[in-house]
Amino acid sequence: MSHPAGPRIGVLGDVHGNLIALEAGHAYLRGIGVDRIVCTGDVAAFGPDPDGCVAFLKAHGIATVAGNEDAAMLRPIVTDPDTPPRLRQIQEIMAWSQRQLSPSALAWLAALPGRLELDGGLVCVHAAPDDDTRIVDEDDPKPFPAGARLVCAGHLHRPFVAVEDERTWANAGSIGRPTDGDPRGALLVATRGAGRWEVEVVRLELPLGAICDRIAAAAMPHAARLCQTQLAASWW
Repeated sequence: MSHPAGPRIGVLGDVHGNLIALEAGHAYLRGIGVDRIVCTGDVAAFGPDPDGCVAFLKAHGIATVAGNEDAAMLRPIVTDPDTPPRLRQIQEIMAWSQRQLSPSALAWLAALPGRLELDGGLVCVHAAPDDDTRIVDEDDPKPFPAGARLVCAGHLHRPFVAVEDERTWANAGSIGRPTDGDPRGALLVATRGAGRWEVEVVRLELPLGAICDRIAAAAMPHAARLCQTQLAASWW
């Protein structure tokens, strides 16, 4: 479906194994009739359905970039009893997430590109071009790659849109694990106009009770704490 103002692209990311939230974000974007959906990465780690989230993105042909925690799923994860409790808990959740992934899911994660380049100068990355951990906040200098008119990123779990001259840097926040104090999932809708891209941040109410039930049913490590942080939209 095309629109008089130009094509519309739906951008979601930082799914973090939350299939319920991923399905909700996808349903919203299909419902408003976007022309394409892309994902800013961090697909599998830290939620109750790592393998299911990979399968969903594969089944729906959603082009995805590699996040830093996607890369972590491909490396040995050591749980060290001598590390501080907070870090050890994170290691244990990451190791659990990795164990849920099938060989085909791991192969899919390993093949993800570091960036996507779409028509109209739209570039999709996880954190920054060529750096999947760099913090690019609203007031930070924006590392626009050559030719980019719109960069859509994730990693921060906090959405924003910043315009510099004729270029726009937009952060999609997190559909699956927001940590900005707002438990609603976040995504972007980008519309290409005559002059530049127009980008809207959308927040979606998520079925938090169902998500917490799923975390418990999956027997994730530290399930009660995971549910608490989901409800509070906090990190750890």
